[in-house]
Amino acid sequence: MTSLNANDLMKMSAREVAGLADLDAYSVREEGFRRQSLAEKKLARLAKQMAAAKAEMEEAGVIITTAFKELAKH
Repeated sequence: MTSLNANDLMKMSAREVAGLADLDAYSVREEGFRRQSLAEKKLARLAKQMAAAKAEMEEAGVIITTAFKELAKH
């Protein structure tokens, strides 16, 4: 077993990294965990952005509905 450089693994595709498992399964596993952690953080950030956008859409709906009701009075 050889020790793989973590910086090199970061630059490789998932298939390339997986193909090196026979050389250093521990480094490959750690790179997988690192990528998973980054993806989880991105998903959490995106979920917050989606919730904020949904709230903005609901607020816009209230504004538009109120405007239409006022226009209907005239």
